[in-house]
Amino acid sequence: MKKRLLALLMVLVLCVSVVAGCGSKEEDKPAETTTKAAETTTAKPADDAQPADDGLTEEKITAEYKFALMLQNTWNPFFTEIRVGIEDALTEKGVDVTKQFQTLDGNTDIAKQINDLEDLISAGTNVVFLNTTDSTGIDASAKKAKEAGMVLIAIDTPQDNPEPLLSTVASDNYGAGVLCAEKLAEALGETGDCGAYLRSTSKVAALRGSGFMDTIEANYPNMAIVNKQEGTAGSADAALPCMENILQANPDITGMFALNDPSAQGCISAIKSAGKIEQIKVVAVDGSKEAKQLVLAGEQLGSSAQFPGEMGRLSVESAYTFLLGGTVDAEQLIPTQWMNIDNAATMKNYDYDN
Repeated sequence: MKKRLLALLMVLVLCVSVVAGCGSKEEDKPAETTTKAAETTTAKPADDAQPADDGLTEEKITAEYKFALMLQNTWNPFFTEIRVGIEDALTEKGVDVTKQFQTLDGNTDIAKQINDLEDLISAGTNVVFLNTTDSTGIDASAKKAKEAGMVLIAIDTPQDNPEPLLSTVASDNYGAGVLCAEKLAEALGETGDCGAYLRSTSKVAALRGSGFMDTIEANYPNMAIVNKQEGTAGSADAALPCMENILQANPDITGMFALNDPSAQGCISAIKSAGKIEQIKVVAVDGSKEAKQLVLAGEQLGSSAQFPGEMGRLSVESAYTFLLGGTVDAEQLIPTQWMNIDNAATMKNYDYDN
């Protein structure tokens, strides 16, 4: 009897142990699930914690980004002023321009500018202000730059293919040519023969030339553009022999259009050498310091003055606006103003001339 009771008691203890063991395993399952949940759920920050940086900030751009300006050349004071405008705007933002900004001289050579842009891509430059010597040659490299995440802003010189660009910041170049035509016609009493120094490989120069020629042909029937010389560069050295050719073929012209102020200087040198400075009135585009001196001396009628420093500043603001999530117009044109003997001494369109 005792043996039966002892066996029954052992069976009872064994059953209790099994039930207890089963209950323990069931209690472990929620604990395992809770642990996994904790590993995949983002914890809320403390009340005094700063939120995570989910996007680009102005402080990050200013502290870390690299900027570059690719210029056609550095001898033209207009391009110098673009650089001044960019440097001033970046400095105002807090960018260390001695370390984060560089200017590359293209030497009026598109092949060099292509190589320069490729180097900037390799260097991880973030923003490039692009001033090319022609409007097509750099297109393939510009596409590559955009694919690499670079922000490209054309400054002064539009590109035939604007797709890789964030924006084009430029003067109203067609309007500048129109203004030259109107002021020259006024000075000549809306009559007389004229020459023109042009450069079709530059979209900027082509727009100015078109504005000038379209206006003369459409609005002034007693005026004619009798000689159009195609130049290789917007420089005094390139324009001088072209002006000599015009004077040889058409010695009686009374008006002359030059695509920019440096070209006007070359034209004026040839005109002075021919003894015709009183006969021929010269108009151009830029409003540079050198042009102001020629205007005040009575050797240049006037210039459609640009504001290159403003171009530089607007380009920097456009880059920051886009990088911080804002929208930027694909084309931003700045009107020109006529500079002549009445206002040349006081016009402040170039910062370095102030």
